[in-house]
Amino acid sequence: MGDAVLVAVGRRPNVSGMNLDAAGVKHSLSGITVDAFLRTTARGIYAAGDCVGDFQFTHYAGFQAAIAVRNALLPGKSRARPERVPWATFTDPEVAQAGHTDAQARDAFGGKVRTTILEMAQIDRAVIDGTTTGFIKVTHRANGDVLGATVVGPRAAEVVQEWTNAIDQGMSLSDVLKSIHPYPSLATGNQQVAWESYLSGITSGFRGKLLRLVSR
Repeated sequence: MGDAVLVAVGRRPNVSGMNLDAAGVKHSLSGITVDAFLRTTARGIYAAGDCVGDFQFTHYAGFQAAIAVRNALLPGKSRARPERVPWATFTDPEVAQAGHTDAQARDAFGGKVRTTILEMAQIDRAVIDGTTTGFIKVTHRANGDVLGATVVGPRAAEVVQEWTNAIDQGMSLSDVLKSIHPYPSLATGNQQVAWESYLSGITSGFRGKLLRLVSR
């Protein structure tokens, strides 16, 4: 039983009344047609944000706007349509995603994908604040290369940013592990995830057998 139903059906770019055809700018129900550099089909005209039909997020529109201005006015070109865009839903608890989801990573890379999960209840700052609902889940290769991350919990949008940087810069879990994180902070959970993955790696397979043999 419930009192209300929230239905999210998406949005459609509204480009009516702009007389785009007269300017030679191709468009459709999905929005204005642009290339990877945000150039439209008309020379010297660029488009960015929701009107091009990509991910419809304020932060993405702002990113594209900056790139469009740069490409229009400065020498050289920068790409502005990355395959993966970080996002967050500001519900309670928040939900944030960077890079591949677990399913997307497995479809792309098969059995070489690993997943490490840390519950919010294991992060001291979440315990202090009394907001222990949620988790940090990182999808990565067996060698630790970060492919994606999902964060559910308090300030998930801030926590996921470190994983966005890791993906963009081609970093691994060991890079995150080696970086000092202020304590107590929710970001410490990111370091804990990296540590959990490291421990799992050294206690499994041949290295695990060798470690157990040495410990005996």
